[in-house]
Amino acid sequence: MWEVITLAAGLIFSLLLVKFLPYFFETRVPYEIIILIHFLCGVFVLSAVGMVFEEDSRIGGLLLASISIPLLYYFESTGRIIIGGLLVGIGVGCLLDLYVILKNRFDALAGISRTFLTGLFIIFIVYLSYGLFMELPSLYPIDIYRFITVFVSVIVLYVILLKKIVGINGEVFIFGPSRSGKSYSMVALHDQVVRSFGGYLKDEVIISSENMGEHRLADMIAKVEKGDALDATEADEMGIYTLAGKRMKASPVEITLIDYGGVQLPNINPEKYRESIAELSKRTEKKEAETEARVGSIEFLEELKEVLKKGSSNISYADVTDFVVPSYLYKRLKNAGKIIFLIDGDDILDFHESGRENLTKLFGHFGRIMEMLGNNKKYAMVVTKTDCYKDLTNILENSEEAEEIEKEIYQILTQLTTFKALEHRANKSTMHFYTVSVDATANCRTPQQIYPWRFDKIAKFAF
Repeated sequence: MWEVITLAAGLIFSLLLVKFLPYFFETRVPYEIIILIHFLCGVFVLSAVGMVFEEDSRIGGLLLASISIPLLYYFESTGRIIIGGLLVGIGVGCLLDLYVILKNRFDALAGISRTFLTGLFIIFIVYLSYGLFMELPSLYPIDIYRFITVFVSVIVLYVILLKKIVGINGEVFIFGPSRSGKSYSMVALHDQVVRSFGGYLKDEVIISSENMGEHRLADMIAKVEKGDALDATEADEMGIYTLAGKRMKASPVEITLIDYGGVQLPNINPEKYRESIAELSKRTEKKEAETEARVGSIEFLEELKEVLKKGSSNISYADVTDFVVPSYLYKRLKNAGKIIFLIDGDDILDFHESGRENLTKLFGHFGRIMEMLGNNKKYAMVVTKTDCYKDLTNILENSEEAEEIEKEIYQILTQLTTFKALEHRANKSTMHFYTVSVDATANCRTPQQIYPWRFDKIAKFAF
């Protein structure tokens, strides 16, 4: 609803601006300024086309076009269109769109568009202010009214556009607390991404003092298909997995999950991150700036893995829990544009016993993390093990009954004030809610096969 109102308001102020332009854009406007306006309009029109491909940017793209096209129409109707300036702007806009689509960096497109928009805003304000100052002695009341209307229209349009021109970084990170089903979720999501999005396992690094093979994705897939339970990740173990695929067969998308043992939620904060960077720098004999630049990467983890395998007096497997996992979780959360929070479905089943307390604390931590990360991100809350809540054997994942189950679980969670607080945060950043199961036929037993239920929703959220 608010999106429609915002778009309507933007269009109204844009039309008001164009209506009164003839009173100010006379022949006295410097030729260089008109060329610059044409260049910016060309960039904006093509940027608007690029924004159509990103759901969160669409309104901003339409508004950007709504100020560019009327301006160009005005110049064309008065015979003052400058094709050269417009074509250069269109060329720059095409290059921007190409970069954004091939790199999946709609946040970069939004940032550049806001910069150019600020340039256009400054041109309008300076020119109008100068014109008002020079002609003030000879102005009639109707002229002052026109000046005020244009000033207000320009300022309102600028504020609306700055708010609505947003872009989300294409990097996706899955964060799961202990017992939330991280390993099983990665197995099911891998199946979904490979089958539906032409995806594959791009990176896999496992740190373990003993059973490294138990945590390789291929081995976990084989165990699930055999009906065996996956081994729990121990406190001194860590695995990082990255799935890669293509969005619209062009934009690369990467989904990363960090599997770890123990409790890390309280450690996700700037203070612990700084401490971890300092300790890792000391133990690896690197400068803190270098360590911070490399933490979160696959390459740095590979190096740590080799150091641990060889044996070192400076760093041990215990440090994985104390410093490596907290620093990697924090860095990946900060860098990701889309974050998927996993919620243990067992807590829904035990809601009236220990589940309520566990979930209350969990959502409190999620809220703190979201506040720390800021608003320019998209979030998904995903409840795992839905087959424990209801027998899903005969319920199709995209049926109305499946949606009703999702609504039921959502309503249960709305009883918690910490979850309601997350809902309220949705006014500042986008939040989605899904319920999933690795094996729809498991009926709260160990999964006997990979039969993902509603994992397509997570894949679509990511892609």
